[in-house]
Amino acid sequence: MKNFFKNIQLGALAVLFGLTLVITQSAFTADKENLVKYSFRYSGPNTMTEAEVEDESNWTYDPSTTGCPSGADEACTITIDQAYVNTSAPNPQLDPSANLVADLGSFGTAYVASSADATIVKQNRQH
Repeated sequence: MKNFFKNIQLGALAVLFGLTLVITQSAFTADKENLVKYSFRYSGPNTMTEAEVEDESNWTYDPSTTGCPSGADEACTITIDQAYVNTSAPNPQLDPSANLVADLGSFGTAYVASSADATIVKQNRQH
């Protein structure tokens, strides 16, 4: 009889532990389908140095983000989560927290390599 109650207690603890894992994991999982994204086009100097591509003020809000042939030579457009966008201005502006990182392409112009946003969509273009 003593073993019977011990088995029930262990089973109940296992169920409680499992429910705790499910609740805590679902609380910290973002629903990626419901994230609001904003698109920006590079509008800085044509020299496209790494510093210029990384400068948030050189990106202009552009919801269309079309016309960027694929490649990795020059910055073109990015689509980024709203957490990295200042929406209090009349037009959305890229926030410094986006932390854009640029690398040099094969023609000496920079392209977007990464960002603080792990879900960023980068469209760089061929030179």
